[in-house]
Amino acid sequence: MRVQGEGGGRHQETQSHVHGIAVRWWLCDYSGCEHRAKLSCNITTHKANKHNIGVLWKQCAHCDYKAKSNGQITTHKANVHNIGVQWRQCSHCDYKAKTNSDLTRHKADKHNIDKVR
Repeated sequence: MRVQGEGGGRHQETQSHVHGIAVRWWLCDYSGCEHRAKLSCNITTHKANKHNIGVLWKQCAHCDYKAKSNGQITTHKANVHNIGVQWRQCSHCDYKAKTNSDLTRHKADKHNIDKVR
C-alpha cells in the first residue's frame, strides 16, 4: 500500500520476514529511482546527495568551489588551500603528508616499509 508521506517521499508498509513486524519504508519519489529508507529524513538526504533536490550549497571562502556538506568544504580547503591540515611527519626523512594513507604509501615507496597490521 502506497500513500503520500512527509519529506517529499512515499511510504510503503511491508511485513518483516524476521519478526513479522510491519516496517514503513520511505521511497524516493524521483522518477526512476528505487531507493528506500526507514526514516523520511534519510530520503531527504538521499535526494539532496543523489538528485540535487533541496541542496543547501556551501561555498568555499577562498575560491568558487561549492559543496553539499561542511565536511566536503573542510576536505577541499585542506587539499587545495592547505587550510586546517594536520601534517603527518615521516619518521625516516623530512617528508610530510596530508593523510595517513599518503604517508604509508611514501614509507612503502621510499623506505621499503610495509604497513603493519
